[in-house]
Amino acid sequence: MNKKNLSIFISVLITSIFFTIVFYWGYSNLKLNYESFRQSSFSDAYIEGIYTKKDIDKLKNIDNIESIGGESIEIDSAKINNNTLVLNYQDESINKMKGKSNLLEGNFPTKDDEIVLSEYVMDENGLKIGDKVNLNIGKRTIDNKSIDPLSTFTNKEEFVTDYKKTYKIVGIYDNVYNKFRKINYALSYPSKDSKYIIHVRFNSFKDAYNNKENIEKSISKNLNKNVKLKFSKSAIVYYGVEQSNIQRIIGKSVTILSAIGLIILFVFFVKNIFMVWAIRKIREISIYKSIGSTDFQIYKLLLKDAISLSIIPIVIGHFIGFWVLSFLYQKVQGIGGAKYITKLEFSPVFSLIIVLISVFIVMLSIMSPARKISKINIIDGIRGNFNFYNSKKRKSNDLWKELTLNNLASIKSQRYISSIGIIIVSVFIILISSSKYYRDYNYFDNGYNIEVEYNTKNRDIPKVLEEIQEEVPNDKSYIFATEYFDLENNLEFSDEFVKSNVDKQLEDTLNTYNEDNLSARIIALRDNDLENIDQLSNVKKKINNN
Repeated sequence: MNKKNLSIFISVLITSIFFTIVFYWGYSNLKLNYESFRQSSFSDAYIEGIYTKKDIDKLKNIDNIESIGGESIEIDSAKINNNTLVLNYQDESINKMKGKSNLLEGNFPTKDDEIVLSEYVMDENGLKIGDKVNLNIGKRTIDNKSIDPLSTFTNKEEFVTDYKKTYKIVGIYDNVYNKFRKINYALSYPSKDSKYIIHVRFNSFKDAYNNKENIEKSISKNLNKNVKLKFSKSAIVYYGVEQSNIQRIIGKSVTILSAIGLIILFVFFVKNIFMVWAIRKIREISIYKSIGSTDFQIYKLLLKDAISLSIIPIVIGHFIGFWVLSFLYQKVQGIGGAKYITKLEFSPVFSLIIVLISVFIVMLSIMSPARKISKINIIDGIRGNFNFYNSKKRKSNDLWKELTLNNLASIKSQRYISSIGIIIVSVFIILISSSKYYRDYNYFDNGYNIEVEYNTKNRDIPKVLEEIQEEVPNDKSYIFATEYFDLENNLEFSDEFVKSNVDKQLEDTLNTYNEDNLSARIIALRDNDLENIDQLSNVKKKINNN
């Protein structure tokens, strides 16, 4: 490489590295954000009711439905050695909707003799993908009464085996249940006679949301009965379909303005380097002008040479930028204590877009030098005797006007620099403000405009709240009651409670505050347990009434 072109090489290399890091960082964050959203809401909507496999097949050709699948309503209890399992079932379309989800290794089952087990169960039993495992499938009982498969494990329960089945392990799932509950996730493929909840993923969520009635009519017609389509609340927030046009425009305009601002910044940075490079070619360019070359032909000549000089540093800078970001990406996750490190995925299409943006910057950067050089007199250009600026001093009776005339170029440059600085600061302010607004909006908005909290020693709900609920026009409202209570510290703790040393922590806490009683708030209890607490019997009636 010619040493005279080293400055261009370095400038374009830095530009390419920077753009690769910035754009890939934004791309990976958007991708992770989407994957995180899909983990909590893998479908866009579900159809109310219970259906069969034949019903699902009838709905596959409806317009705007990308994929439709079923999740079995049946959840079985199973046992492998000392591990209690919650056995779930889902079909191929749900597998596709969930993607990798919490799947750590392998793939989802596609046959009813295949299974995915949680990482904890695999480690406890020394299993690996490809092994065959024999499961006892049945029900969990306490005092000869069946309990829900999702109930927390207790030492009082027994497992009754209905039948045994051999499965081939095809995947490892994350430990999605709290380990202290002593139950473990397992997933298999549903049988032919299974009953399903139907989940739907649309080609365009916005179009589907705006045409809900038409889609419901199409589904009802195919199933020959009236149905209700329930959209995912997470999807409604993610796609912003209930936001105003201004909110949607602001969200998109911030991204667009940021990209444009970066391009303008680097054009301003690189064009001065290309100006010096173009001046060295002035004699060659003047000869072309002398034989009748147009200004556009001069621009094409400079552009061709500039791109040929820039393409190598652009490509090298792109791969360096990707490697740097990939390295930092994994290091930051390691520092943050992430259990499973997510690698930065290379996208050929997106990389091509970044390279083309870098080439576009070169095209814009060469315009200013080409325009100025085209104005140079041919003879002066061949001799090398030229000056872009008028060095002749101008006089004026007004001192400030004279200074302005003689320093106009410097003033313009300062204005450009100040303007760019203001734009960059403004973009950052808009970005920070918008991100904070949407973070607060998505976190705090629960669909209600007003919340009223009323504390009283009486157990009656104030009538004024019921009057407000009835008289004030509203889309939705509800009233609920909670009660705080104290219990003497004479409770029998579970084995898990003692093994985790929570009992000692509790005693230390009580000693610190010189208290003998436990303060708590009941969130939910079984009916039998709630009836045994006399203090809360009236509260229960009040909750049921509301």
